[in-house]
Amino acid sequence: MNVHAFNLWGLFSGGLGALILVFCPPPDPAREIMPNGTEKIPQTYTRNFFPTTKDRWKYYARQYGFRVGVGLLFVGFLLQLIAELAR
Repeated sequence: MNVHAFNLWGLFSGGLGALILVFCPPPDPAREIMPNGTEKIPQTYTRNFFPTTKDRWKYYARQYGFRVGVGLLFVGFLLQLIAELAR
């Protein structure tokens, strides 16, 4: 396989990973500390005590979508690094 193919596949993989991350952010929201020192707990579907089936599927889609997106970004970076080192 030539160097340009590695670069092209790396760019495609990185772009696809970034697009997936736009639609699948991390499932657990970031903590927010209020000025008085207490923690604000947001009401999201990831914190329901009795989640419905729809909520559970949303959580899993975000969880595994985030992992796949980060993995594709990593693979894209590695492919472009390999292409650069192979020159």
